[in-house]
Amino acid sequence: MNKIIVFDLDSTLLNDYGEVSQYTSKVLTKLKNQGHILVVNTARSYPFAMNIIDFIKPDYSIVNGGAQIVDKNGKNIFLKPIEHQYVSAIVADIESVSKFAAVQTLDNLYTDSDKFLKRHPIRFDFKNEFPYDAYKILCDINQDIDAFKIAKKHHLDYVSYYDSTYKVFRHFDTGKDKGMLNLLKMLKRDVKDVISFGDDAGDIEMLKISNIGVIMKNANPKYFENNLTISEHSNDEDGVARFLVKYFNLII
Repeated sequence: MNKIIVFDLDSTLLNDYGEVSQYTSKVLTKLKNQGHILVVNTARSYPFAMNIIDFIKPDYSIVNGGAQIVDKNGKNIFLKPIEHQYVSAIVADIESVSKFAAVQTLDNLYTDSDKFLKRHPIRFDFKNEFPYDAYKILCDINQDIDAFKIAKKHHLDYVSYYDSTYKVFRHFDTGKDKGMLNLLKMLKRDVKDVISFGDDAGDIEMLKISNIGVIMKNANPKYFENNLTISEHSNDEDGVARFLVKYFNLII
């Protein structure tokens, strides 16, 4: 039976230049031609991941940390946002302890700071009521206890990325693991069919529930303690592709 191959992007499928190598592209194309299902699972928004998605052409893309699932034709098949009427109050609490805040909607990033200028955000004063549903709220919070209190008050989930103070808040019923489970439910498939790859805190639960969960060699060693398979090669050495070539006995 065909497998469902799920992979994070940054520091997992992508090399240190943020690119998919030609070798990795060939491997993914061969697996897709053999009937395996390819799934991107990333914290990135769909617009921010679109150039990579267009290049590798996965069957499905789980984006915004599990809050949105998009099929190969770009159609949304699952959405779980933070409803717009709550966003400004959440941002107010975040900005009381954070250097910045930014809100990702389906199409745009909104902020009142200069933090994300490279992503061409739309300026918004969150003292006004925010008019759009949010799929994640990004910020920088030094103390985890502050993030925990905000998440509890507003019934949200949050995750720290890159082993730093960078935090992402999202709807409580999301996450990369839940996004994958929601897709499997729609496909009427089971986790026993899944091979997944990741490198960071937001990937761990997804890896743990997969039949084969592969943590990248380049990940923080503290994540190696989760009874996961460790890739032989790093993201900058085509680690995902080389694992799949060995697993499926591919000739490239």
